[in-house]
Amino acid sequence: MVKRAFTIAAVILVLFALLNFEHAVRIGAYIGKALYPVFIGILVALVLNAPVTLLEKTLLASPKLKKARRALSLTITLTVILGIAALAGFLIVPEVMNSVQSILDRLPKLQENGWESFFGTRLPGFITNNLENILQEFTERLENTLPRALEALKSTLKSFTDVLIGLFMGILIIASKERLVEGVRKLILYFRGKEKTIKAMASLGMATEKFSLFLAGQLLEALIFGVMCFITFIIFKIPYAALATIIMAVSNLIPMLGGYIGGAISFIFIFSASPPKALVFIIVIIVLQQIEQLTTYPVVVGRYVGLSSFWMLFSVVVGGGLLGFWGLVLGVPIVAFFHHFFKVMYDIKMNKGDKALNIPET
Repeated sequence: MVKRAFTIAAVILVLFALLNFEHAVRIGAYIGKALYPVFIGILVALVLNAPVTLLEKTLLASPKLKKARRALSLTITLTVILGIAALAGFLIVPEVMNSVQSILDRLPKLQENGWESFFGTRLPGFITNNLENILQEFTERLENTLPRALEALKSTLKSFTDVLIGLFMGILIIASKERLVEGVRKLILYFRGKEKTIKAMASLGMATEKFSLFLAGQLLEALIFGVMCFITFIIFKIPYAALATIIMAVSNLIPMLGGYIGGAISFIFIFSASPPKALVFIIVIIVLQQIEQLTTYPVVVGRYVGLSSFWMLFSVVVGGGLLGFWGLVLGVPIVAFFHHFFKVMYDIKMNKGDKALNIPET
């Protein structure tokens, strides 16, 4: 009876969403905004899951550490991550600041565009003749700017708070992941029965592991590629080496298109300082990307994707269109997750996957 009521309620919700699409979108956006810290927490947990599990199965596998294993693995993982972040900040942030300052110093001077003549001769008369209009426009702009500035500050503080809550929630998810998995298992068991629950949990577990390993691998790959870029840029004396490294490392989180996006942005900065070095930069990036694709990427990330080039590009384009930067980064792992989940479920249904998943015949 409860299952039937649940099904009827789901059908009613779908019909309501279809008949009131605009209202449904607004409600969905409101719910998504409220759940934003939860999404961050889930992503943090998926990233932390791979190194935490690895530590528990290797360095902390001793039976004597059974009770403290999770706490120790989490502590070690967080310490390493924070240490890497602090080291990167100590080494790169000053260089980035110097690069930004250098770019600002290279901006065209006011007198190069005739502004000096305008300020020295025509500006006094212009102000005298239009003083009232200038003051009125300035007052209106100030009245419009202050609320926007306050709103931007409020939004920034809200985002910062959401990220902190999400980080804390991700740690809590990892700390009690067995309980959460058991809760999901019981929920599926209640609605789908024992046999389907065993198969669904096996498929879900494998797909989630792939998703987690892909995210962790993508972050590790971005770090490796960033180090490669920084060392090479220093060797070839590329201008704004630290800034270009940050841009390339962050853009490398975007599958397929990230290298082109980061390369184009970095090229503009470097070209403004030295056109010949900008050409050297292009050659260096092409070589580094080929080395990455042939060596580290297949080992660290590639084996966890399982998607063709078409589906990867489709995931990036559609994900970016729907969710912006986060869609660019997460589009591929999300599609890979569902692809792997339904593939395993299909194999099980066709009696291909039971043996591989160690699922007993019923």
